[in-house]
Amino acid sequence: MLLGESLLLVGVTVGVTMTIGTLCGYILCRMLRGIGAVYMQFRFPFEFALGYVVVLILVPLLITIVSMKSFAREALVERLRGMEC
Repeated sequence: MLLGESLLLVGVTVGVTMTIGTLCGYILCRMLRGIGAVYMQFRFPFEFALGYVVVLILVPLLITIVSMKSFAREALVERLRGMEC
C-alpha cells in the first residue's frame, strides 16, 4: 500500500510538472521570439525529463523500502507498547 501511494504521488507530480513546465517553456520561447530573440526555439529536453522522472521514482521507493525494513525489525506489539508511553 505504501509503495502504491508513493507511485501514485509520483505519477501526479510528473504529470503536473511536465505538463505545466513544458507549457511555460513553450510560452516563454514564443514570447522571447516575439520581442526579437529570433534564435529562441523550443525543444523538449527528453534526456533531462527522463532523468527527472527516474529520480522522482527512485527517491520515494528507496524511502519506502527503508522504512518498511525498519518497521519489520520490530514486532507490531512492541511498537504499540512504545506508543503508550
